[in-house]
Amino acid sequence: MSMEDLKSLLYSLSIVETEFDVRGAGVRVQYDGDDTIYNEWIPARARILGEGLLDPGFGSGPVLYTRLDRVEVCLDDWSAEYGDKGCQAFSGLKAMLPSDSSLNLGDGAIGWIRG
Repeated sequence: MSMEDLKSLLYSLSIVETEFDVRGAGVRVQYDGDDTIYNEWIPARARILGEGLLDPGFGSGPVLYTRLDRVEVCLDDWSAEYGDKGCQAFSGLKAMLPSDSSLNLGDGAIGWIRG
């Protein structure tokens, strides 16, 4: 899957977090060489827009896009945390992303997996 699609997803997440007021909404992240899927927060927009777009904002320090194997958000997580507002934010995110991308735009999950 395309790195541009990953960047588009991360940028769109940062917009949705602000527009729908879902601060700290969960993002599932898997790093290369690690089978564990971690629950992270939406990266700050300022870090995504930084020069080179090398730091999506996950974890305790900079993480190169090349170290990410999976980034995913799930409707169940957001609705459990935020109720109707989480469902609206999820729908808003899905509407914001291009349908012709390599992103998984499912009804229950939106994500990017390294291809």
